[in-house]
Amino acid sequence: MPQSIDVRRYQVEIAQIKSKWNKAFKEKEEWATKKREISRKISDIIKEVKKHKQQRDGLNRRIKELKPDRDKKNKVTHELVSSVKELNEKKQTVIKKHNIKGDPGFIKKELEKLNQRLETEVMNFEAEKRLMKRIKQLKKEYEKVKELSEVLDRIHDYNLKIKEARRDAKKVHDEIQKLAEESEKRHMQVLELSKKVDELKLEEEKAAKELEKKKKIFNEIDKELKEKLEKSTEIRKKLEERKEKKKKKKKEKEKEKLKEKTEEVEEKIKKKQKLTTEDLLAFQAKEKP
Repeated sequence: MPQSIDVRRYQVEIAQIKSKWNKAFKEKEEWATKKREISRKISDIIKEVKKHKQQRDGLNRRIKELKPDRDKKNKVTHELVSSVKELNEKKQTVIKKHNIKGDPGFIKKELEKLNQRLETEVMNFEAEKRLMKRIKQLKKEYEKVKELSEVLDRIHDYNLKIKEARRDAKKVHDEIQKLAEESEKRHMQVLELSKKVDELKLEEEKAAKELEKKKKIFNEIDKELKEKLEKSTEIRKKLEERKEKKKKKKKEKEKEKLKEKTEEVEEKIKKKQKLTTEDLLAFQAKEKP
């Protein structure tokens, strides 16, 4: 009877532990899932960080390739500017040398204009004579300023080259600036994502600690449940063995009793005494295999 009570008590305790086991298992799995999700997020962000780093490094390599070209174009511009500066100094020297007041370009244009009139227009002798005189005067004046005109032409040519060189240098510089801005943008994304990874790693560490705690609790409950189940099985086994033993003992006792009864019946038969129904049943039972 006491062991029977133990079985019932163990059954109640096992049911209670199973409830705790289910709760502990659920909590353990929830933290395991949370940790896996955080780890997956970290992995995804790290992939994104690598992608942005590769793009940033590619942009920086392109900038590095363009800088020598920009520097070369800037150097050409500076050399041209230096040449113009020297020509401007020469211009002032020529102006002082010939005491030039007017614009040599104007004289040249005026001379070209009058030559064209002389070749294309029909005029009387006096008008042609006056025109020829003016052309001769302008030629004389132009001879004085010819050197200055040549310097001015060279300055003009250099200014055109400077404008073109600056445009080319600016084009490369603008491309470098654009690439640098994009590179900076990628770099900031790398920093921002790296910060997010650090934050998630702290969460992952916290989740890992919680998971270990839940695993420990679950393992303790699981161990307790197994011990209770083993103990319950052991008690059941002992009860079955005891039951079987009692059954066997009872059977042997009944067999012995039947033997005694059979002997009584046989004795009655020998003495030719009247047999009762009970006697007949006992005798028949003996005949059965």
